[in-house]
Amino acid sequence: MCFGIVMNKMIFVLAKLKSLSAYLIIMSVCLLLYWPTLNYGLTYLDDNVWVVEYQWFFQQIQNSIHILTKPDFISGIFYRPLLNLSFMLNANILGGKLLSYRLFNIGFHVFNGFLVYRVLVGFQYRRELALYWSLIFCAHPALVSAVAWIPGRTDSLLAFFCLSSFLFFMKYTGTRNIFYSIMHLICFICALGVKETAIVLPVVCGVYYYLLVKPGFLFRSMHRLIAAWFFLMFFWLNVHQIVLIDSPQVNLEMMKLSLVSNSPAILSYLGKAFLPFNLSVLPDLKDLTLVYGGITVLFMGLFCFRGFKRRYRYIFFGFFWFLIFLVPSLILSFIKHEYRLYLPLFGFILCAQELFVATWFDTRRYIVRVMMVSVLIVFCFLTLIHSHHYHNQFSFWENAVQTSPHSPLAHRNLGAMYYLEGKFKEAKNLFRQALVINPKEKMANMNLGLIAMQNHNFRQAEMHFLREARINPYYDSVYLNWGILSYQTGRWRKAESLWLRTVELNPNNVKAYKNLLVLYLNTGNKNASEQLIWMMQDKGIPISNDHLLAFQRLM
Repeated sequence: MCFGIVMNKMIFVLAKLKSLSAYLIIMSVCLLLYWPTLNYGLTYLDDNVWVVEYQWFFQQIQNSIHILTKPDFISGIFYRPLLNLSFMLNANILGGKLLSYRLFNIGFHVFNGFLVYRVLVGFQYRRELALYWSLIFCAHPALVSAVAWIPGRTDSLLAFFCLSSFLFFMKYTGTRNIFYSIMHLICFICALGVKETAIVLPVVCGVYYYLLVKPGFLFRSMHRLIAAWFFLMFFWLNVHQIVLIDSPQVNLEMMKLSLVSNSPAILSYLGKAFLPFNLSVLPDLKDLTLVYGGITVLFMGLFCFRGFKRRYRYIFFGFFWFLIFLVPSLILSFIKHEYRLYLPLFGFILCAQELFVATWFDTRRYIVRVMMVSVLIVFCFLTLIHSHHYHNQFSFWENAVQTSPHSPLAHRNLGAMYYLEGKFKEAKNLFRQALVINPKEKMANMNLGLIAMQNHNFRQAEMHFLREARINPYYDSVYLNWGILSYQTGRWRKAESLWLRTVELNPNNVKAYKNLLVLYLNTGNKNASEQLIWMMQDKGIPISNDHLLAFQRLM
C-alpha cells in the first residue's frame, strides 16, 4: 500500500507541475526496465546478419547509395532504406559494438514514450492521465521484442515517424501553420522509408479529421494536403517498384490468401494488448491461444454498452487505429512477432482510456488510481521477466521451443545454437524434430549435412546438401558449404562451380569470395585470382596479407 501511494504521488502529482517532469518520469521508467538489455548478447534471429555478417558493408559510408537503391538484405522483397541506414549509423558508432545498437533501440523507445504523451495531451486528456498511459506504453510487456531484439526496431522506428507525423497533423489542423504541414509530410515519407505499413497513415489522419475535428469538411478543408499525400504515395510506389523490379514478385492473390489465413492472429494481438500473459519470443499461429482475445472483446463490449456515457467517436478512432496499422503486418507473414503491436497499441490505449478510465476517474478517483498503478507495476514486472528471454541465443530459442512447440523454425534454430556449442547430438535431434514437423523446413537438411561433415560422413553430408538445394534452391549458404565439402574431397571444379553459384545468389557472401581466392591461388590460376582480387577490393571485402603475398608469388 505504501508503495502504491508513492507511485500515486510520482505519477499523478508531478505530472501537474510541468511537462518536463512527465518526460523525466517516462525516460526513467524506460531506462530502469531496459538498462539490463545493454549487456545482452545476440539471439541469432536476423540480428547476427545486421550486426555481424554485414558489419563490413555498413561500416563503409559509400555503401549508403547501395542501401538507397537496393532491396532489404534479408528478405529481398522489401524496400526499407531508412531502416538499413539506421544499422549503418550503428556500425559507425562505438566501433560497431553491440552497445550502439541497443542504445539506439532504447533511445527510440524513450522518444516514442514522449510522443505518446504529447499526442494524448493533444487529444485534450489530463496530463496526469496522458503520463499514465505513456508509462503503460513504455512498460507494456508485448513491446519487449521491439526494444530487446535489435531487428525489432523496425516498428519502433516506424512508430517514431508515424506518431511524429500524426502529431504535426494535429497541430496543423489546429493552427493551419504551413510549417506543421511540411513537417507532417517529411515524417510521412520517412515512415514509408522504414516500413510499408506507413502507407495507411493518410487514411488515419483523414478519419481523425472527419471524426474528431470537422466532420464532413475533409476534402473542402484539406484538399492541398490530400494532393500532397497522393503525390508522395505515387512517388514512393514508383520508387518501390523500380528498386524491387528484380525481386520475387508478390501478387494480389498471395496477399489476400496470407491475410485470410493470418486473420485469427488479430484476436491474439488484441488479447496480448489487454492481457499480456501468453507472450513468446517467436509466436506461431498454431500455438497462439485466442482465449485472451475473446476475454478482451467481451470485456470491452460490456464496458462499451453499459452504464456511463461514452465518446464513441474516440472509441471508434482508437479501434480503427489499432486495426489499420495491424492488418498490413499480417500480409506475407508467418511469424506473429509481438513488436508489430508497437504502433497499433496506441489505438488500443485510446480505447482503454475512453472505456475503462475516463468515466470513473472523477467519481472514484482514488480507487481508479490504485488500480491503474497496480496494473503498471504488474506490467513492469512482466516486462523484466520477458526481456530476460532475449538475454542470449539459448534463453531466446529455448523459450521459442517452449512457447511454440509446433514451430519447426524454433526447433531448427535451437539446434543451430547447440551445433555452434559443439553439442552435435542434441542439435541433430532438434533438426530431425524440425523435419518431422515440416519435412520441407529450410536449412534443417543443411545443418544435418554440416554434422555429417563433422563426423567425416561425406556421402551422407552431400545427400543432405542436395535435399536442401531442392527444398531451398536460392539459399546461398547451402552451396557455400557444399562447395567446402567438395573442396575437402578433392573435387575442386565442383567446389568452384558451387561457390560461383553462391556469389551469384548473394553478391555479398564474403566467405565464398575468400574460398574462391584460396582455390585459385592453390591451383595457380593467375587470371582468375587477379580478377577476383579486383572484385573483392571493389566491394570492400578484406584480403589477408598471406593471400596477397601468395598472389604476388604467382605473378
